[in-house]
Amino acid sequence: MKALFVLPSPIIGGAERVAFNVINYLLENQWVVSLYIVSKGAGTDWLLLSEKYPNFKLIAPKYSRELTGLIGLLKFIWSIRKLDSFDLVFSTHTHINGVLSLFRRLKFIRCASLVSRESTFILERFFGLKRMFFIFIYKYCYGQQNLLICQTNGMKKSLVENLGFEPCKNIVVIKNPLYLKEIDSKILSVKMELTKPIIVCCGRLIKLKGFDKLIIAYDQSLIRNKYDLVIIGDGSEVFALKDIIKKCNLGDSVRMLGNIDNPFIWFALADIGIISSDREGFPNVLIEMMASSIKSIITTPCTDGVFEIPKIYITDNSTVDAMVRVLNKFIEKQDNNSLFYRAYVESEHSIDNFVEKCIKAGVL
Repeated sequence: MKALFVLPSPIIGGAERVAFNVINYLLENQWVVSLYIVSKGAGTDWLLLSEKYPNFKLIAPKYSRELTGLIGLLKFIWSIRKLDSFDLVFSTHTHINGVLSLFRRLKFIRCASLVSRESTFILERFFGLKRMFFIFIYKYCYGQQNLLICQTNGMKKSLVENLGFEPCKNIVVIKNPLYLKEIDSKILSVKMELTKPIIVCCGRLIKLKGFDKLIIAYDQSLIRNKYDLVIIGDGSEVFALKDIIKKCNLGDSVRMLGNIDNPFIWFALADIGIISSDREGFPNVLIEMMASSIKSIITTPCTDGVFEIPKIYITDNSTVDAMVRVLNKFIEKQDNNSLFYRAYVESEHSIDNFVEKCIKAGVL
């Protein structure tokens, strides 16, 4: 069996992590998997995967911009159109989904199943010309998919209601999968001890993720002296966040680790994990924290999917005050839901569940 995955860049965020998990599963099950990264070359995780599996083919040209990278993707697809066919073609970003669907319509790609996945509430997140651009993609490029995956019921509803039509015939809600073997091996590979309990958060340092509000909420909360705050990730807001930390005199209490290969060990050691986003398709980091056996989780109501998860704390909204109110609950109490969390993700978010639902939907 052969599969082709296409990603816009080597950076592993939530959408790319889903692709990474599915690729790992297929490779373990003896599929021959090709990954085409549109721009910026190959990343460490993908290079390590290529070293581990001889049945994994990594194609990662070093285009500096996605636009020129898409031209490179067209050249690649054109070069293999008569030589190669795939059992599965998979992508996770709207513009890549549209390009691959269009290529299939033009008979540039030969595949048994084209599967696309929606990564966010895209028509609620972007406005103006960007929104018009995405609507154009949905209207004129989508449609050749055998399956379009939405992460939550709310995401599917938002997509169809904002468009006024269904961009594909087969739209199915499937929860994000976790590759638990990867998480477990990374936790076991490192031994660490903490001198003080920690709160941990993780994600791209962009405005949408709300890390600025989280730092201020932490500063204003009653638990500031009880816990340190650990921030994992990098992005455009990094200097603005450092300025907030400096102004709040939190230099000794807040640690910014940047992008790291193993965030799971920090999740496993943390007492509290927190998601502070204004809006998410679904925060993968939340279920990764659960899989790592974190003790407690706080999240904003960033997606409808969080309301389906038991034993997590959901703030009233994504404001500083709302986060402070929930953080203050931990001044005297400390739940330990680690065993429940692990059992939950094994039941609801395993890669086996994801593949089984894809099969039921008529692919794989």
